[in-house]
Amino acid sequence: MTVCLFLGLKEGEYHSIKRSNQRHDIQLIVREISSPADGTRFRELDWVLERKRNTIVFCRTIRLGAQVLGYFHHKDKQMGGDPRTVLQRLRQYDSLSKEYNEVTRNLMRSQMCQVVIATSTLAVGIDLEGIEDVVIYGDPEDLDQMVQMIGRIRPEYRESAVTRQGIVYFSANARKRAEESLAKHRMMTTLDDKPSIMDLGLAQFYLAQCKVEDLDRQYENSDSDVQCSCKTCIEIPPPSAHVPCLCSGCSPETISTASSPSKPVNTASGLALPAKHKRLTKPMRVHGARELKKFRLELFNAADPRSSGMLSPFFYFADDEIQLVLDHFASITTPEVVHELISKNKRLRPHSQQLFERIMGLGLEFKEIQKAEKQRKDEEKAAKVAGQSTK
Repeated sequence: MTVCLFLGLKEGEYHSIKRSNQRHDIQLIVREISSPADGTRFRELDWVLERKRNTIVFCRTIRLGAQVLGYFHHKDKQMGGDPRTVLQRLRQYDSLSKEYNEVTRNLMRSQMCQVVIATSTLAVGIDLEGIEDVVIYGDPEDLDQMVQMIGRIRPEYRESAVTRQGIVYFSANARKRAEESLAKHRMMTTLDDKPSIMDLGLAQFYLAQCKVEDLDRQYENSDSDVQCSCKTCIEIPPPSAHVPCLCSGCSPETISTASSPSKPVNTASGLALPAKHKRLTKPMRVHGARELKKFRLELFNAADPRSSGMLSPFFYFADDEIQLVLDHFASITTPEVVHELISKNKRLRPHSQQLFERIMGLGLEFKEIQKAEKQRKDEEKAAKVAGQSTK
């Protein structure tokens, strides 16, 4: 309407075509930054490197982007990344150098670049294939900018089994700031120009139970768009709204995004951990994790694509749930124990009996690993004794 007024167009003298800006192929996730505001470690972003997907990480300032990039370089080295290719795999994109940005775009097109840490410079006028995830680290300026940034994920409906995600990390005390923004709006007062005050549209989005519904409300999206008649949309129709909704408000995350190795804890399941001498050895845990991830993939492949099309296999058996099973392995003697361990995962619960049977099979494999470990230690001990006797 504002554009029409600016152009001098009068109601009834023009034809308006409005289409929904909703992207049902993207899962919307809201999180809150846990790292210190003045820190140089961003552990909540470790998963970006571990996941190895093509990702854009948007930061409000060039300085913050440089700090995140520096942390990623350090983390990549810890993970055993190739130092010869790190400058191609991890890039920064801002307004400082057009030449550098052009090289970055070419690397993204050639799939050589895995992660780009960018400012809003990359949010408009750039259309690149292959972007799987967009992370916005820190409050966007407003809802329009958030939608624009997440829109860097191009529609590729042929790959609907891949869950593309738009993840917004709000700064600290997000709920308090959002509620303050709404309260001031209701009082019809002018919002203070302070960083602590959140944009009204963002505040409504953050507090909304369903993020998808709130975007539809704020942008007045129609739920019955006339299908586009272009060749692409006819051959590959855009996906419809997912039922149930996959946004983080409707489907709270169960996947741990912490970067530190999982450690056995009693509070994760309410079950006491086995005695230390009964816990799995490192080789057993490595083997067990590998086999349980195979089981996870089997569940994902067997699921109805109409209900799992946008889901990642992680939703069926998260890494932290696998570690939980391995932590309590010696205590798992009945299917009921398994059911208790995975009770929070509604997609895994129906398969608790299958999981129990797989765990029983792993028990036999662990005995073989234990025998091999004992034999290796005996041989090392014998070799040591033989070496001492020859001196």
